[in-house]
Amino acid sequence: TFVVLQVEPRGASPTDLDLLRDAAHLAGIAIERARAEESLRAAEAKYRTLVEQLPLGTYILAPTLELGLIYASPQLQRMVGYPLEDWNRPGFLTEIIHPDDRARVQEAVYRTHSLGERFEEEYRLQAADGSTIWVLDETVPVFDAAGELLYLQGFMLDINDRKQLEEQ
Repeated sequence: TFVVLQVEPRGASPTDLDLLRDAAHLAGIAIERARAEESLRAAEAKYRTLVEQLPLGTYILAPTLELGLIYASPQLQRMVGYPLEDWNRPGFLTEIIHPDDRARVQEAVYRTHSLGERFEEEYRLQAADGSTIWVLDETVPVFDAAGELLYLQGFMLDINDRKQLEEQ
């Protein structure tokens, strides 16, 4: 903090003008930074609202075969009844895949990780209440400029009603 105080009326010296220019420049930087931060907060809120209002669950997976989620939308919790903290635990998703579907899904996950293929599978999840829920799960790998796998992003859609109709 600095103060330019003139006790007697006189013209501003070159040093005073330099100080005022520097102060104005720093104030401009601070104002622009505040605007950028507010713009970022608004964009994040808009994105989060959009994602959390979709009629399906969205997620971002770590680039490992343990299926650890980096992000899980609240719809996933509502879909199968497990808290979001569980979804973020490595291996949790594998644990709740129906045993009859687990090997097939794990093979498809392996292909997605190792070959960069899109993942699209219908399989069953075991819900927290003991019921079984059919989901359509689609995942795409996201790579950096060097071709390294950064993460996988995808969605799960509850297709229980459709599966019940097909069985009838």
